[in-house]
Parts: sequence; structure tokens; C-alpha cells
Amino acid sequence: MKKSWIIPNAKAWHVVARDIAKTLREGSILALQGPLGAGKTTFVQALAVALGAERVPKSPTFTLLRTYAINHRGLTRLLHLDAYRIDREADLLPLDIDEEVGARPGLAPTPERSSSSSGRRRCGMACEASAPDADD
Repeated sequence: MKKSWIIPNAKAWHVVARDIAKTLREGSILALQGPLGAGKTTFVQALAVALGAERVPKSPTFTLLRTYAINHRGLTRLLHLDAYRIDREADLLPLDIDEEVGARPGLAPTPERSSSSSGRRRCGMACEASAPDADD
């Protein structure tokens, strides 16, 4: 199933996040794809709120993986992986992503660089940034 949203501002991500949060279950992986500044981290922040996180996620670009406690339909932990600076999938092996994801939802920005976690429920999300309309 393909679904599209137009996100006019950062607050609109919360509508999308609530919609997607309803579909997540143990072991779900949501792969985010898009250029820098497209809104991937803003979406992750909105999703964390929708999942009951107590902390607002930060970009894991320099730490690669961040973990957040959540409370949503039996889910208790959200993993946020950023593979933007990863050149080879082998560079992710020390993180034990398959072990970490286990029965937790995971977010993997820049999924084209991370094909790990095969066999899990995985869906993709492409984020595109566009210039604001002149009328805005």
C-alpha cells in the first residue's frame, strides 16, 4: 500500500506519525530515506511523541544509534539508527542491529545503506524537501 502526505510545516508531521504509529508492532522497521534537511529527524521526533516517548529524539548522525523508552501498545523501546555516514553494511556489524531490534520498532534513516534485519516487517518512507510556495 502506498500513501502520500503533504507536510506544510513541522507540526504536520504529528498527523503522519500518529497514523504510522498505529501500524507498528514488535519487530517493525520503518526505513526513512531522503536528503539532508528533508525532515527525517523531525518525523522521528513526532513518531516518538506518538509512541509515548519521554525524551525528544536527537539526530543520531554522530552516534549512529540512539534508544528511547516508549509506551505504546506493548512496545517499550524505539531504536533510531542513522546510516548516513556508513559506506558499507559491514560498518554496522559492531552495532548488532539484528540483536538490538529483536522485538522493538526501529527507524533506519538512509536505508539504502543498511539492508540488515531481513525477514522482519519493514516498510519504507521517502522524505522530499521542496521550496516553500511564494504565497506562504
